[in-house]
Amino acid sequence: MRRQPLFLFLLLSCLLSSSTGLSQVLSLETETQILLRVKNTQLEDKNKSLKNWVPNTDLNPSSWTGITCDSRIHSLVSIDLSETGVYDEFPFGFCRIHTLQSLFVASNFLTNSISLNSLLLCSHLRLLNLSDNYFVGVLPEFPPEFTELRELDLSKNNFTGDIPASFGQFPHLRTLVLSGNLLSGTIPPFLGNLSELTRLELAYNPFKPGPLPSQLGNLSNLETLFLADLN
Repeated sequence: MRRQPLFLFLLLSCLLSSSTGLSQVLSLETETQILLRVKNTQLEDKNKSLKNWVPNTDLNPSSWTGITCDSRIHSLVSIDLSETGVYDEFPFGFCRIHTLQSLFVASNFLTNSISLNSLLLCSHLRLLNLSDNYFVGVLPEFPPEFTELRELDLSKNNFTGDIPASFGQFPHLRTLVLSGNLLSGTIPPFLGNLSELTRLELAYNPFKPGPLPSQLGNLSNLETLFLADLN
């Protein structure tokens, strides 16, 4: 009878281990399905850069172009499709992967505007780079749920109008790059609220002439400030 607790402990450990392994397999399977769905419905891969995005027997997309998985948690953490030549719109469907931390789709042929609704899925991201594409319209409002964002690069697009107030509400943002757009408002004082910011680039935008807001002096961690050719 004295062996019974040990037997029960080993049995419970085995069951928990099996349950964890099963959940990890199911997680990767779900993430693989999301990747394929976005590829087929939200992207146009004219150059066949994503030709290796096909289902495999181990349900693991870590060998696919642009995909990085964390072996410790058996989940996908980064998608980098920069310079792959993909077309279409902002592929927000990738953000249905809840473990995703980084989304890079720079230097492609993505176009149209970016809506608040499409960003709602992406509030868990730490890094978002949509630079050097063909996005148009006003800069998107970011919902307050974006508390983890560290880097945001929307440069070299065709965004117009003002910088939205939500851009002054990222508590941990370290890099903000909006250079090379068609922003025509004024540089807003609320950017001085970004206390963690180390890099701010607003160059090559037709902002309204005027003095820089004094609140930018509050950016005590700022290391890079790029403001060339603002009007």
